[in-house]
Amino acid sequence: MARRRRALIRAISEPAPGPEAEAASLWLPPSAEALRRLPEWACAPLGIPPRQGEVLRRIGFQAGRIEGLRALPEVEAAKRLLTIPGVGPWTASSLLLLAAGAEDRVPVGDLHLPSLVAHTLAGEPRADDARMLELLEPHRGHRGWMIRWIEAVGQPPLRRHPRKPLRPLPEGRDAALGALRRSR
Repeated sequence: MARRRRALIRAISEPAPGPEAEAASLWLPPSAEALRRLPEWACAPLGIPPRQGEVLRRIGFQAGRIEGLRALPEVEAAKRLLTIPGVGPWTASSLLLLAAGAEDRVPVGDLHLPSLVAHTLAGEPRADDARMLELLEPHRGHRGWMIRWIEAVGQPPLRRHPRKPLRPLPEGRDAALGALRRSR
């Protein structure tokens, strides 16, 4: 997911201003306008499935409405996020945690997060959502911050098998990305 996010940002966004940003290769997040203009054909070379690309474009069109959710109570903001087609409970919780600073929001349904939390807090190699919530219960009120801390400094459990080798990029990817950059 991180590779796809980086590829999307580099394809439709621009580098952050300033000399330090250039040296660190920092990029601005994509603007709502850039998301709205994202052509459907540009998603596949970036590794983004078509359905997710459509959700990104939809979010670009509804960016003003989504920004306005910050002023609402967390529960109401979550309900309104869930009315956007393609946005589910995990996405809404993650957005509220990362973008709105919801200090107790836990994104349930994540593939790797329960095991990361269990390994960091209890030394257990694997866990499910129920075990993750059980381990985070003593931190109620700040579970979201605990998750952010664990993601930043926690060590993932050892892999049970070798990592899959990277697949070669599809033919024509560089040409498609170049065309996308030139269209901005």
